[in-house]
Amino acid sequence: MKTVTIAETFDGYPQGAKEGSRRTTYTEGQEIEVSDAFGELIIGKGLAREKGAGRAASKPEAAEPAVQKDQDA
Repeated sequence: MKTVTIAETFDGYPQGAKEGSRRTTYTEGQEIEVSDAFGELIIGKGLAREKGAGRAASKPEAAEPAVQKDQDA
């Protein structure tokens, strides 16, 4: 189970989109506990952030630019 914070309001099917599954509305700012699979899905789509994970953890850091040597020849 993962605890996530909803980043933007959306409707989802936490049990999967199978027959008999109930649609659930998630509201921006709501903090909920969801299954690992559903959590990874909505985090991957940018709809939620894992609680305790900082912004740096969710986005890879940019590589530092290469240092160029002076070419005064």
